[in-house]
Amino acid sequence: MNTNTSKLIRVSFATACALGALAIGLRAQTPPPPAGNVTTLEKYTVSDVPVEEQVLPTVRPLGDVMGDDRNIIDIPRSVSSVNTALMEDRMVKNAMDFGQFSPGVYSAAQYGIPSVPYIRGDLSQLYVGGQQVPFSRNSTPPSFNEADAFNIVKGPGSAIYGPQTEGAGGYVDFVMKQPWFDHQHTNISLTFDGWASGHSYSNPEATIDTGGPISDKLAYRISYLSRYGEGYYLNDHNQTQDVYAALTWLPTTKLKVEGWVQVYEDRTNEIAGVSRVTEDFIKHGNYIAGPASPTTSGPTAFFGYDIITFPNPPPFTFGSVADGSFVTVNPATAHTVKLAPDIALINPLDVARAFVAQGQVKSTLSLTPDSSLVNRLYVSSGHSNKSEQAGYSEYVPRDVSIQDRAEYRDKFRVSVFDNSVITGVDFRYLALTSYQDYQTEPVGFYDLTQPLSQISYPGYAYEGNTWGGGLRVPGTTGYSAAPGTVANVQETEYDTAGFLQDDIKLTSKLTLTAGYRIDNIDVHGKNPPFVQYGYYNSFFNYVPLASPVYIPAGGSSATYKGYDNSRTVNDQSFFFSATFKPTEDSTFYVTYDHVDAVLGSSNFGGIDAVYLDQTLSTKSTLYEIGYKQSFLKNTFYFATDVFQQLKYGSQITGGKFPIKDNGFELEGVYQPSKAWNFNVNLTYIDATAFGIFFQSTGNYLDMFATTTPVDGKFGTGIGSPNFTLYKPASGRMRSPGIPQFQANAFLEYTDPLGWGVGAGPQFVGKQYANMQDTLSIPAEVEVDGFVFYGQRNWDVRINVKNALNARLLDPIDVSFAGNSLIYVRPPISASITLRLHL
Repeated sequence: MNTNTSKLIRVSFATACALGALAIGLRAQTPPPPAGNVTTLEKYTVSDVPVEEQVLPTVRPLGDVMGDDRNIIDIPRSVSSVNTALMEDRMVKNAMDFGQFSPGVYSAAQYGIPSVPYIRGDLSQLYVGGQQVPFSRNSTPPSFNEADAFNIVKGPGSAIYGPQTEGAGGYVDFVMKQPWFDHQHTNISLTFDGWASGHSYSNPEATIDTGGPISDKLAYRISYLSRYGEGYYLNDHNQTQDVYAALTWLPTTKLKVEGWVQVYEDRTNEIAGVSRVTEDFIKHGNYIAGPASPTTSGPTAFFGYDIITFPNPPPFTFGSVADGSFVTVNPATAHTVKLAPDIALINPLDVARAFVAQGQVKSTLSLTPDSSLVNRLYVSSGHSNKSEQAGYSEYVPRDVSIQDRAEYRDKFRVSVFDNSVITGVDFRYLALTSYQDYQTEPVGFYDLTQPLSQISYPGYAYEGNTWGGGLRVPGTTGYSAAPGTVANVQETEYDTAGFLQDDIKLTSKLTLTAGYRIDNIDVHGKNPPFVQYGYYNSFFNYVPLASPVYIPAGGSSATYKGYDNSRTVNDQSFFFSATFKPTEDSTFYVTYDHVDAVLGSSNFGGIDAVYLDQTLSTKSTLYEIGYKQSFLKNTFYFATDVFQQLKYGSQITGGKFPIKDNGFELEGVYQPSKAWNFNVNLTYIDATAFGIFFQSTGNYLDMFATTTPVDGKFGTGIGSPNFTLYKPASGRMRSPGIPQFQANAFLEYTDPLGWGVGAGPQFVGKQYANMQDTLSIPAEVEVDGFVFYGQRNWDVRINVKNALNARLLDPIDVSFAGNSLIYVRPPISASITLRLHL
């Protein structure tokens, strides 16, 4: 489709929206029907428990799935709701905390700063107030300062919300803090974190959350969070400054305007975990120490000496300087030691920073008792950067998102059928410029028993002060790019969509929901500008240039081939659900969703613009059957479902690959009184991946010489990293790093005198840490808990994580680095929080 056609489609959508608004305005002049026809959403309550202390998901409507507020019982999808009380009790601070609340969710460490959890075996997406946040796997951690609650939805978005740009597994929608209209509120929270086994550290955090009515038509809320300190691991930082402000304005009885803005910045560290991973280290913590050097015998002899130190070498010249690749631990000095638990691959000079400024305005105009117009405008601008002495950098100077969704909602009767319709247009503009360099990243080269300041990429100076790629980011120091990496991109995306969803009530018990969405997606992407200092020849040797060469955006050089691509597609998505209500408090449902969407890159969410023919139209299909019910006078909520999800995943290096998930989920929440509440969830998932995968290292034994004993075997002597492809023998494999079984439970008791206690286990079944299934993490149990005492205006709380001091590990980036790295979670740790309510 050419550019003119694309523009015509966007103009047509805009015109349709304008005409729709005009028609709505004309309808608004019609006298409203009698008040008796008003349909009000039923809200369940538990009389003994104040609403702010409720943990039951049935007590408040959810608007995060089908586009309008509904009771969770009536939503034909698997969704879990987490409110303020649960967030505060469990000390939710990052994406690793999502997994304890919902079936189907696994929150792996993802280099220590995950931005999204895994949902049903794949990456997921974050939303705020019903609109997508620019995707980030582990570059821009989410803020929780703005959230009053969050809802976790499994599978693709509905016709209104639209499919995710990346993270087809599902999404987490943050419910934003709202101003108070009743009276002035001020809450102050002080947390002192860092009492841990083996290494205590300082990580103080303060939050001031205040707001109230300015008038009977205008109210505000401001929340400020400051955290300035360290993380558990040596050289780890955990700092943020975060300001959130919200306004709600009620200019008339029919119009409501809600707006918020947020600005925050983080300084953290990517935590690559521990290198030289073995089964003995996973099970017993025994680390093979000693210096490493390139192999000098066998089929990969001298491959690690791949840096040529002078420009314009004659033909058949090979490198003479090592860059850390194809190394093995010296067998003469290799020895086993217990590695301290606070040791990870972090140099004191490593840094990871992120900045986000975002805001949203939601306007709701009531036209008649049964119809309304809703418009959401979301704007976000951010940037992030990482630089790691082990041999990695990323630089994202521009990450912009502008989204506007206009919805018309109406309820009417056609023949004998009641209809509830939501229709409208959705526009999204995305702009991304990003650079990434992990050309060599020789993590096994570094001996973690030595001072961490000695972690230093050996090829940096020889390769033009880059991390192996030979391409510098113009105007920066310490940031570079690797040729052939799809994350090096300068791109824009225009997504203009029209959607329609209709709930058709066939009988008092049976409802059909049908939806359709078409997205016109127009993408232009090209390589960003570089300063080239060297290149790799046909023998994979690095060759320096006599003089640096500037390569403009979309340009090439004599030794670098750039790209400049554009493409436009129309992606159509179809949605169908049937719900049957045996009683008012129960629902059976069947759902089929077939979406066609963009497959974003796995790190920054931008589109792989090198292969636009493959990434702009990626299908995902969901089959789901479920049952939900509220029991015992709405004190017990139960939900269960079985599902199959067919989708595609992406690699940080390599093509997209199919994923098939079959699973079973169960969830229960019980709150009989203000004193007690209990929640439990259970997941079984059979996740299968198909395709060919690129690995940094093909076998974890490659790191060791043929005379070094490892796990009852011997090393291969090939050396690591060795950059290989892996294809499962049958063409399929169990998705690596995804546990088949998970279960969580938590019990809380609050005494009338003001003290309380809560505790519960998180069970994660066996996980394979590499694709060959030769490294496995045994089933793990983490027990967390808290005790508190408080009165009406204050309380103090002590939270304990990993109370049994279990050895807990996470796989890291299994399809790429599973044979190289493993993440060790902190041992038992505690924090104390003082809260004042003024």
